[in-house]
Amino acid sequence: MRTINELTEEVRRGAYAESVRIDDLSFDGAMNAIGRLNGLDRTLVCIVVSDGNILVGGGCDGYVVTMDFLDKVVNIVDPGRDVDDFTEVTVGGQAVDYPSTYVVPLQAVDLALREFLLGDESNVPCEVIKK
Repeated sequence: MRTINELTEEVRRGAYAESVRIDDLSFDGAMNAIGRLNGLDRTLVCIVVSDGNILVGGGCDGYVVTMDFLDKVVNIVDPGRDVDDFTEVTVGGQAVDYPSTYVVPLQAVDLALREFLLGDESNVPCEVIKK
């Protein structure tokens, strides 16, 4: 189980972006912030944990989840998507064409956070890169 030390969401107003701290440093607080991602003015949530960072970007139609821990980087994947296709997702106010396998539904984000924050045995599909 990891401890959330800081939780922020980026709120964009045109070209200006503000990082807003979330007071609820719980799993529910993180999921509520992620649930507000809309791919327009809210496209990034950062979760600082005891041994790294979890970044969730996108919103509505698809999310990109990257976790950077002390010993590894973990990317959540959707193995059912074509590795040669690309999907446009807005993260941090920038529209980027991600390989479709990295674009996941909200349910996969929930499972990933349950596994990597709470220690649940959800075994969400992921790519692990050892450091």
